[in-house]
Amino acid sequence: MKLNLNSKQKTSLTLTSNFYYEVHLPNGQKRCCGSMRDVETLLSIYRDVVYYKTLLGPVPTTVDVPYTTIVDPKLPMQKILPESTLEEFIPNYHD
Repeated sequence: MKLNLNSKQKTSLTLTSNFYYEVHLPNGQKRCCGSMRDVETLLSIYRDVVYYKTLLGPVPTTVDVPYTTIVDPKLPMQKILPESTLEEFIPNYHD
């Protein structure tokens, strides 16, 4: 999967494939791989590896996302840190 940002800063998720590989290792663990290259890497490390190509369902063209509208998006100013006791910085000043 890759994430694309358009000029309006909306995010859209684009699937590059509609499947993944599920690799079963000899010790009973499972690994999910997005490419055949990853499967081949596991095949070079482990012996007796079994893998399956798992198809995903159809990709929806639109997705409804719930949202809420904020009436006043400004946050109140917060002053948490104490005032600084440092001297003012003077450029090009050397001791």
